[in-house]
Amino acid sequence: MGNAEMWVRDYRVDGLRLDAVHAVHDDSPTHVLRELRDRVKVQNENAFVISEMGPDDFRPLDEWGHDAMWLDSLHHELHVLLTGEREGYYADFGTMDGLVRELTRPQPERLQLHLRPHPHKPRQVIQQGGGAVGLVGGDGHQSSLEPG
Repeated sequence: MGNAEMWVRDYRVDGLRLDAVHAVHDDSPTHVLRELRDRVKVQNENAFVISEMGPDDFRPLDEWGHDAMWLDSLHHELHVLLTGEREGYYADFGTMDGLVRELTRPQPERLQLHLRPHPHKPRQVIQQGGGAVGLVGGDGHQSSLEPG
């Protein structure tokens, strides 16, 4: 806690990204990650607290008051589709159905994508509009997905 407070207070860091919060188990009345958020906001009410979550678990947003959440399942679907890498924890990802599932979750206003080109692959972009999702490859080929 003190380290998080120090970074925001003393070094004026404007946000913290908490890694693998699904591995933090706490049964206390106020979850430790809620307390961390509250103490960071005392130091700077505008500081962001962002959680990286493995499974589909929205407690960082719904219960702990975090400002944003990185959900690995969307990243993994995109990573496998764009790079072809399927080793390790990517083995269960990389289908168009999986990508559509991730992009058509309930409460889509909570979804924000940040994409950057992979250093070893042609630039590929996600487009969203009119209910359709498209992948555009470096060769100009475009694939569209319709939800449902």
